[in-house]
Amino acid sequence: EKEMDVWFALLIGEDTLNAMQVETEQATEVSRWMKFDILFGAIVITNGILMALTTDKVLDDNSPTMYYLEFVFFGIFVVEFIIRLLYASKGMCRFLRTWWAIFDLSLLIFSGTSMLVFTLAGRGGPASTVTVVRVFRLARLLRLLRPFRL
Repeated sequence: EKEMDVWFALLIGEDTLNAMQVETEQATEVSRWMKFDILFGAIVITNGILMALTTDKVLDDNSPTMYYLEFVFFGIFVVEFIIRLLYASKGMCRFLRTWWAIFDLSLLIFSGTSMLVFTLAGRGGPASTVTVVRVFRLARLLRLLRPFRL
């Protein structure tokens, strides 16, 4: 079998064989996270729908329910980030150097800080969370398109 592998490698070239191996590893990584990405994509969409409903004044942005939902979504996104960090296939340090990790971590820090400041100031709730940060959360959906290389 080893002799056949060497013959095959000589036929297609070592560079091509290495590229095929890298593509196989990338496909494995994408499939490994696909269900996870879909689940959290659905959560981001749900959060986006609630943001749209509060922006259009269909739901009261300052209601206690929306206030607590904002904290629930924030908690879910923190857990998602921690899971991605702990189970990153190429290690935590390398994961933290990816654009998606930097983007998510920035959103979490900014969202958490604004929620804390406005809550301590007695003006908590979704209306107090900076609108730009809430819109950027929706950009996280782009992660779902990553495997399709659009």
